[in-house]
Amino acid sequence: MAATGELATALSFLRDVAVRVARRTEPLALGVAVFDEWLPRVWDLNFVWVDRVPDKLDAAGLIAEVERALSAAGLEHRHAIVADDRGGSRLAAGIAALGWSVRRRTIMAHRCPGAADGVPVRELDEAETRELVERSLAGNPSRFSPDVVRQLVEARAVLASGGARTYGAVPDGVPVSACDLYTRGRVAQVESVMTLEEHRGRGLASAVVLHALARARDAGCELVFLQMDEDDGPRTLYERLGFDPIGSIWVLER
Repeated sequence: MAATGELATALSFLRDVAVRVARRTEPLALGVAVFDEWLPRVWDLNFVWVDRVPDKLDAAGLIAEVERALSAAGLEHRHAIVADDRGGSRLAAGIAALGWSVRRRTIMAHRCPGAADGVPVRELDEAETRELVERSLAGNPSRFSPDVVRQLVEARAVLASGGARTYGAVPDGVPVSACDLYTRGRVAQVESVMTLEEHRGRGLASAVVLHALARARDAGCELVFLQMDEDDGPRTLYERLGFDPIGSIWVLER
């Protein structure tokens, strides 16, 4: 499968998951808006997905479309994914000038198998996953209010309905690092890689990702991919685990 075909498949997968877990969707001229009124502060469940940016559309026009959809839903935040690298590149500076955060996100596909290093990893149940997420978020109380923590934790059950399974490293019998794996047909996505701060630097993130990769291959997946923000993602880690970039999307937030 060529890189362009892989990217199109990955983008279709991401869009499909977002729509499947949404409680409500609204078709837009540029794409689709997804909503979860029960969890309005979870940005990943309430956002606009832009399929393509028309050549004649400027930054103000794109932002106006996003504003219209999200403000009508009564949301306080603004969040959009532009699945059009060329269009996002063209409008990035103009969108930033309007006061929005603009980030490029790399899509990376797995190429070659890696070897696990003996760290015990297993699938986590809902209670274990919930506790690990709570511990991770509690480590940054200045960023997350109690209500935001509650909604982010509850969002895990919503994402699980989209096919997510969570695998965790349990070096001492208690999960301290984990990642999610979404599978559909012959495509899989590794997502939400996390390690508690006090356990970082021990290779646990590598162990959970390698375990998820093995489960994806066992399920017959031919394309396994992940996303990484270019400004702060652990690119060297993912490259070491056998991932290569195949394209980019843009994340717009305010």
